[in-house]
Amino acid sequence: MIQREYIPPYYQKYLTWVKDEDLLKLLEKDHRETCDFLMNVPESKRDFSYRPGKWTIKQILVHMIDVERIFIYRAHRFSRNDRADLAGFDQDIYIDQIRIDQIHWDTIFQGWDILRRSTILFYKTVPVEAFKRTGRAMGLEFTPESIGYILAGHTRHHVSIIREKYL
Repeated sequence: MIQREYIPPYYQKYLTWVKDEDLLKLLEKDHRETCDFLMNVPESKRDFSYRPGKWTIKQILVHMIDVERIFIYRAHRFSRNDRADLAGFDQDIYIDQIRIDQIHWDTIFQGWDILRRSTILFYKTVPVEAFKRTGRAMGLEFTPESIGYILAGHTRHHVSIIREKYL
């Protein structure tokens, strides 16, 4: 059951992409579907941006990796009852710090695939009582469980944008 009270307003938009279903099943299904989709992105489109100033598909995938890494780190800390208010990050600065043209698509894809597998393994090992523990990031309250739903919705949100505007 999605605990909407632990999904801050900015992140609520990602819930439109997920159903109120078992989190592990959702993450596993999202992993399969996203891998299938990404494996079929034409090579000619991977460095494509539909408008000046917009990210390429490769950059979107790196962004998805950045978000998953940071959010699963938060979920890990919250699951261990860490009470620190964790810092935010600027997604544009993160993307600007890499040399995307020097990273092969397969490497980026493999990075996302392995990271999502690791996310799923994390959720398989979190004790049931830790799913609902609260923690703070950027002054906002989350639970490890709410972060899992946000991650699935975030991935689906970006896959939808790629389908609609890039392919």
